[in-house]
Amino acid sequence: GISKAQKNIETWFQSKLDNSSAPTIEQKSLGELTIGLVSFEELPEESLEALSTFTKGIVKAGGTIVTPDKGTLISSEFYQSRLNLTKTTASLDYAAQAKNAGFHIMACPSHNIDECLSGLGATGVDIILFHAHAQAVQSHPMIPVFQLSHFESPTGKSNSDIDLVLSHSLDSNIEALAKLISNAASREIQPQMTLQGNVNFQITRGELGVSL
Repeated sequence: GISKAQKNIETWFQSKLDNSSAPTIEQKSLGELTIGLVSFEELPEESLEALSTFTKGIVKAGGTIVTPDKGTLISSEFYQSRLNLTKTTASLDYAAQAKNAGFHIMACPSHNIDECLSGLGATGVDIILFHAHAQAVQSHPMIPVFQLSHFESPTGKSNSDIDLVLSHSLDSNIEALAKLISNAASREIQPQMTLQGNVNFQITRGELGVSL
């Protein structure tokens, strides 16, 4: 049953590819991107300052930021205050695409990281920024997931799985984030975990789903 279902899925996607034209490369601004922003661990103030400033910059430029309602970004009072948020409930259902640009919160039925990334991918994000801690997480097989960390590693060692280490300087962090997004959108770089083939994909069963 599983093998037949997988074959049908592969056939469907291949038929879509066979009947589509080759993608074209165009010059676009950062404000035309949709970016997923995720963290599931408590963040230092320097990281929150950088990510909130980055969020405001993308939204002001006309772009879109999507973050999950179960993440630690949207639960952070610091992040909320920097964005002047008065409402922190989901503006998008799980995996739903935003009709308007701006800042959006996606409902996520669980705290499972793979399910969260899969849901964000379905919203139409071009790139996902995941703020990790001491250890990177598995990447998404279709959407580039670039992993960030802050300057104080608990192990005291650098992590080659991390794509960008944020510093103490806000200006340096914003410049580094903009460069990372620009290079990623230009397909000049790939996430470290993607290059290693360390990816996973899982769709949520929902709040009432069970495993038997």
